[in-house]
Amino acid sequence: EAGADRSTLVLWTQSASSGVYVDIRLPVGSPGRSIEEAQKAGIVPRPSAIAANGFSNNAKERLQQQGGLVDIILRQKSFSGELVFKVGDTTSSGEAVKKDRILAELAAERETDSKGLSLCTCFWRRDIDYQPPSGGLDIGVCASDQVAEDDGSVLLRETGDDASYAEGWFRLPHTDKGPFMALELLEEDGKTGSRVGYWVRAGTRFAYSIGRPNTPEAESALKMYKGSHSISGCVGKVLSEAVSSMSGNPSEMLDIAATYLCACGEINSEQTWIINHSTNPELVGCSMVGSLEKQNLCCSQITPTDDGAEEVEQVLVGGLKRRWKIVELNGCSLPIV
Repeated sequence: EAGADRSTLVLWTQSASSGVYVDIRLPVGSPGRSIEEAQKAGIVPRPSAIAANGFSNNAKERLQQQGGLVDIILRQKSFSGELVFKVGDTTSSGEAVKKDRILAELAAERETDSKGLSLCTCFWRRDIDYQPPSGGLDIGVCASDQVAEDDGSVLLRETGDDASYAEGWFRLPHTDKGPFMALELLEEDGKTGSRVGYWVRAGTRFAYSIGRPNTPEAESALKMYKGSHSISGCVGKVLSEAVSSMSGNPSEMLDIAATYLCACGEINSEQTWIINHSTNPELVGCSMVGSLEKQNLCCSQITPTDDGAEEVEQVLVGGLKRRWKIVELNGCSLPIV
């Protein structure tokens, strides 16, 4: 369609049965889009950025030296939570199907065969958000083309319940059969409720998100910029407006932005979890999880807990610990080594 955004990198990673998802959207010029973009910006990989408590001084200096990068960092998007759906168009207005010809055609095709996703209404619960909350609900009406029989890939149409937007999605090949994993953050540094986070896997793809601190106490304990916890209360604003109301210093604005973290990547043939994209470019090129003693640029390692199959502990480089609840585990196992 005319005026469509085909340049923003958008990745939606979701486990099969739990509905836990992580979404990341990086505009053109974002240094976290790829290792090449990070290197171009002069960003050095830093595994300790997994703590999500700000940028390093070197990264802040590099980002401020190049015009526009601070603004791009503040325009990034990411959100995570749980998706639930209902069969058919359950919206009150029915505007999506009425106004989106492509969605209507796909819905009609699926009525005559079962080779794709039939018309359904999806509700994305955003438990954490890189940007301040909009104040509205995230509801879309979806239908797909036929699923490719050889690799499971498929084109999916998503249209806003009020037809205010439409998005075309492509499910990547070989991600529909798993393995699948979904973890939910229970506690950080021994404290429950200080942050919300999700970690998902579909096939060889993974995504990891950590929200901003929920309280001033958590903010202080993790040595974050004062006031970072209040971003979620800036309803209806964009992140640039929210952080500029707290500080006019670009270095401090970057630190506030980096108290939310999203990192996505792929598990290679050697079972290394390589981070390819992130809201913090210092993580691009690092390995998400493995052995802190044996692997260079490794962010963390997983260890079992006394709760056995229900929880695992993630030990970050630097010693910070995160405890995760196992929500879904299908076709793979923990700990990851």
